Amino acid sequence: MLIDYHMHTTHSVDGHATLRDMCERAIDEGLTEIAVTDHLDGNPCDPGVGMFSAERFFEEYREVVDALGDRLTIRAGLEIGEPHEYRDTVEELAAWPFDVVIGSVHYIGPHGVHEDLFDAMPLETALEAYLDSQLQIARSGLVDVLGHLDYFQRYTLIRDLPPFDPERFENPIRDVLRAVIENGLALEVNTSGLRQKPGVCFPDRMILSWYHDMGGRAVTVGSDAHYLDHVGANIRDGMGLLREIGFESVAVYRRRRLKRIPLRKFD
Repeated sequence: MLIDYHMHTTHSVDGHATLRDMCERAIDEGLTEIAVTDHLDGNPCDPGVGMFSAERFFEEYREVVDALGDRLTIRAGLEIGEPHEYRDTVEELAAWPFDVVIGSVHYIGPHGVHEDLFDAMPLETALEAYLDSQLQIARSGLVDVLGHLDYFQRYTLIRDLPPFDPERFENPIRDVLRAVIENGLALEVNTSGLRQKPGVCFPDRMILSWYHDMGGRAVTVGSDAHYLDHVGANIRDGMGLLREIGFESVAVYRRRRLKRIPLRKFD
């Protein structure tokens, strides 16, 4: 068995392969279950605003499941940026049969984490605002999974800002982790950082260890693939990290309901 619970297709503004092509690549890579989690963007500064259509997505999704569903379990998902700020839009989508919804922070006001956030304000101020937005997502009741908690490292390192030290922000990070646990969410282990300059999963080992020590057990693992070449990338590394820390299972979803699969099944 091998799963990948975070990937994007051409239904996302930054996706570079069709849903069918991503699924066929997943089969080629030996994956047994995936979640396609295209972007739903609400911030008016995001170029993807208004792009995602649940109707168009599910039309293609059903065709692909009919064609490939006997070879690959394909879950329908979303990644929503700042869902607590666009509650009405998010709640409208509840009528569609999504399996899993990831909540992530991509913007702080008009400033994109991937664009100018760390040019627009001091590093500490930006990270405090980012973690507060993560906390609001975890408390919102709108999502199933909290996405890539510290992925901002991609964009601080390329600016030669100081390396991220989780201990400097331990209290707000623990507040986020506590909210994840108390509200029944899973914490995503996003492996994209392993193929980028940070060289770590998001979140990194220290934060995952805090989560485990606090009683957190629900985790998903995803590559955050936007290209065919990244489907399934470093998933085994992410699962290995979870084993080292002491996790015994990973989470998968069906119609927004969590199920745990023992990590031993992926050996």
